Amino acid sequence: LQNITDEVMIHEFTVQKSGQPAYSCQNIIGKINTTGTNIIILGTHWDSRAVAEKDSFNQTAPIPGANDGASGVAVLLELARILNQSKDEINAQVWFVFLDAEDQGKSRGSYGLQGWRWCEGSIAFNNDLGSFYNPANQSIECFILLDMVGGTYLKFVDESHSTNKLQIAVFNEGRELGYTEQFPQKPKSMAITDDHVYFINNGIPSVDLIIDFVNGPWTHHHKHSDSLANIDINSLNITGRTVESFIKTYYTGSDMPDWGKASLNDMWKQWLWPVLLIGCIGLVFVLLIKFHQK
Repeated sequence: LQNITDEVMIHEFTVQKSGQPAYSCQNIIGKINTTGTNIIILGTHWDSRAVAEKDSFNQTAPIPGANDGASGVAVLLELARILNQSKDEINAQVWFVFLDAEDQGKSRGSYGLQGWRWCEGSIAFNNDLGSFYNPANQSIECFILLDMVGGTYLKFVDESHSTNKLQIAVFNEGRELGYTEQFPQKPKSMAITDDHVYFINNGIPSVDLIIDFVNGPWTHHHKHSDSLANIDINSLNITGRTVESFIKTYYTGSDMPDWGKASLNDMWKQWLWPVLLIGCIGLVFVLLIKFHQK
């Protein structure tokens, strides 16, 4: 990473749960165009699950994580190499963020590490975000998360926490490159707690490029079969080319796109009054019907 970016930072943090040992963790940040006032963050997690709770054997042994972990790392490293070569064309800083401690939360009654939350690295990173740049004269434009992007049968879902306008733009970019199967017109909708949620809560427009790992055709989530045997190099290529094309479409001109700044909490507020209004109208109709029945 030091050879293909302008600057590398190590963000150290500790995770310790009640009655458990303390674990030292590291988020790794590579940057190009470090003097830019606008910042694009590309992210992935680099840890892999410490248990295989979905497997039928060796459930307490760690998984390889070829897709759930390593695929995003591979694409991000290649994006760093390619974008570094053309960084003079890009009108923004680009950060390549490798998040630790994402995949150790509770699933099917089992923790990866006892008591850990999902996305510990993203939580720590966002808590300390102001120390990585100057918020007074720099702004973070968006965050694109890559999670399980290298498996066979790649097909991205409509992740419902993601910033809608940003997600549409990324999906359209993929379709325009001819990847209509991987970026379908009517993708399956799923709400997934992933690293991007904590960027959204920090007011950063974010999108999660992720598959249906529950009922989709790639059936190796949190299993020992999440290995190189179930990786498709075409999936890695499609993901990387789409993100590269997105950056060159939106961040090589003079204008910055506006993706919106809504947080998850803001989304609830946006829907609160319409829901209350509909409820009140419904109540009035019920009362009128009962009145006429009398």
